[in-house]
Amino acid sequence: MFTLQSDGEVVALRDCCASICGGKTPSMKHPEYYGGNVPFIKSGDVKDDSVSSGSLWLSDTALEEAGVKLIPQNSVLVVTRSALLQRKVSTAICNKTVAINQDIKAFIPNEEFGANYLLWAIRSHEQRLLAGVRSVSTSALDFDDLCSLPIKVASKERQQKFADFVAQVDKSKFKLGTCGGML
Repeated sequence: MFTLQSDGEVVALRDCCASICGGKTPSMKHPEYYGGNVPFIKSGDVKDDSVSSGSLWLSDTALEEAGVKLIPQNSVLVVTRSALLQRKVSTAICNKTVAINQDIKAFIPNEEFGANYLLWAIRSHEQRLLAGVRSVSTSALDFDDLCSLPIKVASKERQQKFADFVAQVDKSKFKLGTCGGML
């Protein structure tokens, strides 16, 4: 699906997005910022295809006073700073409105792109992204390289067919794993 050798238009990831947002961690010196109803996603929470909460929750006070922004549901989260970037790029779709820390970027798809399609398009470039990881105190993706990833333009119908295919493959892997454990 994501090979760039076949015919079709290709655009940069940044052009597939209505916006790209970074996160922020409110100061722990303000306990009133924590314990609310807003799921707060840290890099370690981005493990699977989707994420809806982590171990911390923020309050409305954190949103009002600490400058924390909400990331809309169906945004694609990419961990851009983590020791794990030496071997894996962690990505997920947020299943609900969340807040993210500074080690994550949120790619909010525009009308022409679905979140599942962008998630897998980014994942298809994992080796390229890992090759550009730089390490100082911790490993970090090159943000400009990430935003410049070539994404193949596909119709919404084709994107949905691809998303349905991926969902079916995931179900098959689960069934094989379950059956494999029973043999």
